[in-house]
Amino acid sequence: MSALAAIDATAWLIAAGLCCVASEVFSRLPILSVTMGMAGHGRAAGKMLLSRRISEHWKERMAPVYARRMGASTLVLAGWFVLFAALISLLLLAGERLHPGLTMRLESGIGLLFALAVSSLYLLVRKYVSR
Repeated sequence: MSALAAIDATAWLIAAGLCCVASEVFSRLPILSVTMGMAGHGRAAGKMLLSRRISEHWKERMAPVYARRMGASTLVLAGWFVLFAALISLLLLAGERLHPGLTMRLESGIGLLFALAVSSLYLLVRKYVSR
């Protein structure tokens, strides 16, 4: 194996490690629970608005309450995505320090497919190993 091929293999190995770390962090974020909470607020608002047993006065008073709850959940969800994006940026900076040009490699079409494949494989293996 030539020195150039060893450097290339090292870059892909570092990229795979970064993908696994990012996948693990993302899988532990409370995104599903926040999304389910948003869906619950929307469902409750819909039931309230369609109910014939609730007066228009109370519907007018409660609609902004449900809107605020959904808005707050949306901000929380956006906050988690921003934190995750910051983590990805830090991981890419660390990877770039270990192997210059790694970020450009991961931003290519092959790099994106590689990241998708490694992350998917990692999550599948993690699912079956944790059982």
